[in-house]
Amino acid sequence: MTRSRSVLSSLLAAAAVLAMAAVLTPDAQAQGRRMTQGGSGPIQVLLVTKGHAYDRENFFALFDKLGETITWTHVEQPAAQVFWDPKMAEPYDVFVYFDAMGRREMKLADGTMGFEAPPQKSQDGLEALLKFGKGMVFFHHSIAAWNQAWDEYSEVIGGACDWGNPVTKRGVDYPFSGYQPGTKQHTSVVPEAKGHPILEGLGDGFDIVDETYNCPYFEDSINPLLRTDFVAKPENFEPARRRDPNWNPPVGSNLEAWYKAAENSPIVYIQHGHDNLAWVNENFQKLMANAIKWAASEEALKWAKEHPQKIFK
Repeated sequence: MTRSRSVLSSLLAAAAVLAMAAVLTPDAQAQGRRMTQGGSGPIQVLLVTKGHAYDRENFFALFDKLGETITWTHVEQPAAQVFWDPKMAEPYDVFVYFDAMGRREMKLADGTMGFEAPPQKSQDGLEALLKFGKGMVFFHHSIAAWNQAWDEYSEVIGGACDWGNPVTKRGVDYPFSGYQPGTKQHTSVVPEAKGHPILEGLGDGFDIVDETYNCPYFEDSINPLLRTDFVAKPENFEPARRRDPNWNPPVGSNLEAWYKAAENSPIVYIQHGHDNLAWVNENFQKLMANAIKWAASEEALKWAKEHPQKIFK
């Protein structure tokens, strides 16, 4: 990082603390203002969480292992929305999302029951940021964030999951999503994707033990990178079948990772990454590091601007 950028980062970080206070509840302000940091690499990563339980110690250990590649700063929702403003996002090369907000039905401001969406100001900020151009990596349960009340966000990622509620996307109704923990699977490189920087060092694929999903992916809007040999048919999802023996969604996609554009921004989604069973896998670590490096690169930003995908009206 250059000295001028370091000074700018410090100024913007101070402004962010003040701005975060405006979006956090009093109970959350004490935690929201403390932004955990780690790593010493050249790529500046804003790491976003909240809305789903996770093993914090081992989660941060994963990103510490990438410390020669990245310097990471952790922020929780809703404080992360401060950085959807292009100016506030300037110190960061790439955003990495492990959040799953907006899945709880609640009483809305107008008194009706519904699902939470970010304030309009935050939605406008993300639209502006994506149109400006900012690399983003989403992984595992982040594909569930805001899926009920903000369709554009699902389009940014390239799919939508909700393990507690039915999902309607692109005019199609789906039952609640399926998940299967601790699944032994082989993940293969998609032949037409060989040579992509995100797949560097992965050979033809790798074995992993991880949670897998059955939920709608928008295969016509993405560029596939990896596929699993796990077959996402209803009988292979024990928790969903226990909850509802009549649960019978279509056989799900075997996609495990993809890249795409959202407006002028390069986007990567990785389905792997539920817990430490995956995080300690050296190939998963390579995949995550590669995804971050690519999404942060000038090459990826140039590609996204040459292949823009319109998300917002």
